[in-house]
Amino acid sequence: RVEAGSVWLTCDDASRALVLARLSEEAGFMLGTAETPAGRVTLDLQDVPLEQALATLLEGVPFSIEYAAERDENRRLAWVRVGALGSGAPAPGSEPALVPERHPTPERARAASIAVATEDLGDEGLQRRLTSADSRERAEAVGDLVADGEELTWLVSLATDDPDPEVRIAALEELEGEESYAALRTLIRALEDPEPAVVVRALEAIAFLGDSTLRAQIEPLADHRDASVRAALAETLEELEP
Repeated sequence: RVEAGSVWLTCDDASRALVLARLSEEAGFMLGTAETPAGRVTLDLQDVPLEQALATLLEGVPFSIEYAAERDENRRLAWVRVGALGSGAPAPGSEPALVPERHPTPERARAASIAVATEDLGDEGLQRRLTSADSRERAEAVGDLVADGEELTWLVSLATDDPDPEVRIAALEELEGEESYAALRTLIRALEDPEPAVVVRALEAIAFLGDSTLRAQIEPLADHRDASVRAALAETLEELEP
């Protein structure tokens, strides 16, 4: 249970990944995962701040938190990023990062690339192509990745943080049909992309999964400014009929 930024959470030998997913649903924040947090946890948290609950749940796992850039003084936790894309829990008293209103700038995307580049692919040629300044070369290289292990980490980063929409689309294509926690959360995050073509590709991948429980995640796109997104949404909702 989550109320006014405080958490009541009790579990006994439960999957850490499932507990995190349930907490994100209750607290209303999105998850970005470069890897599924492994392990099982036993917790009894009573009326603790949300950030403290996350730190306890994700002890030993790198993660970062970001807050929505609200106009008022209230701070709403908007994103929790887990795995190689996380930069460690915020230091006590530090200023929290704010979620940008638009897609990450090229400078921010390059910073994300540096973080993900620590995941060695074992293929120097492919790694060089994926970090090339030429977006066409990056998009072509994405096709040589598979959604598993370190390569999944790269796909997640490229699908959400690359500054070129063609690269993001290429990465989403490689994630199509994948039912892992990280892949699904990446598709959901892509629904907020400022480029309509990227959102359309994410919807197509979600339609391919055929999971009707995802309807609630995509229905808000009915008010999207772009007609192609609204059309893709209608087709996806038909595919997700119970």
